Amino acid sequence: REALRCVKQYIEQHPNDFEIAGGGRAPVLSTSNNGAAPIVRDRAGFRRTTIKRGIEYLFLTETFRTRVVPKFNEKSVLKALQTHGLLRRKDSHWGVQFRKNGERMWVYCVSGRILEWDAERGEQ
Repeated sequence: REALRCVKQYIEQHPNDFEIAGGGRAPVLSTSNNGAAPIVRDRAGFRRTTIKRGIEYLFLTETFRTRVVPKFNEKSVLKALQTHGLLRRKDSHWGVQFRKNGERMWVYCVSGRILEWDAERGEQ
């Protein structure tokens, strides 16, 4: 539960570390670049919204390991996310493939429902 709490808190405390998957930044707080979205510094990954699954947070794998859950075993956290229905994965991989500017990368896809997850009760 503590590991899931860390993932949830990271998203809540660092919303500007997620680039919107179609370009831009989430949320755009200012547009000092002549109306262009600010540059995302220290990117943790991407945020996208789908009709079918709602909001998803796509964590860069290294960032997830080193900044989001550094005190925990990465695979244990991923298993816990999966157990609670909060991780989307591709076949035997722990992540999904994501394409950005023609480049493919593996990311950990965490459901936005994690923000509704109740750590005390261990449920959404």
